[in-house]
Amino acid sequence: MDALVAAAMDAFWSKGFHGTNINEIGAAAGVTGPALYRHFKSKHELLAETIWMAVRLVGRASRRVRKRDMNARDMLHALCETFVEVAIDNPKLLAVYALEARHLPENLAFELKRNERLFREEFVHLITSVRPKVTDGDARALVRGALFVVIGACLEEVGPDKARARRLLTNMMIAALDTAT
Repeated sequence: MDALVAAAMDAFWSKGFHGTNINEIGAAAGVTGPALYRHFKSKHELLAETIWMAVRLVGRASRRVRKRDMNARDMLHALCETFVEVAIDNPKLLAVYALEARHLPENLAFELKRNERLFREEFVHLITSVRPKVTDGDARALVRGALFVVIGACLEEVGPDKARARRLLTNMMIAALDTAT
């Protein structure tokens, strides 16, 4: 099943959800297209699993950060660094998440949207703790913008120097979220 999800991720990344058919995914995974239906009810369900891989990666990384004992500012910075690290290390996965989630039917998208809100609200809480003059609404706008820029970086190759890309994007995200007044 991992081979199917990896093949789907590559196909969705290169051709988009509607430009990809199950036969291409199956061939890339070394099975016939219809064999996908032994594991997934539909191409939409396969897309959902691909997207949930990104959610789980970000969630696991964020939980590791939240387990540490640190103040709100350090937590905000650590979460920024962690999100950027996951994005740079998994650009195709984050790009599929950003570009193709809109194709999920409501029954598959509901929980995803809930998780997105919870993730963003964690940043909002930290920003308003660190910068009490920032309203919740302004913090939400800052978070959406900062996440969009990082995910947008996944749409293109970041180049051979991933460490530099991590540093630049982390600094940008922290600057956006921690210096707002």
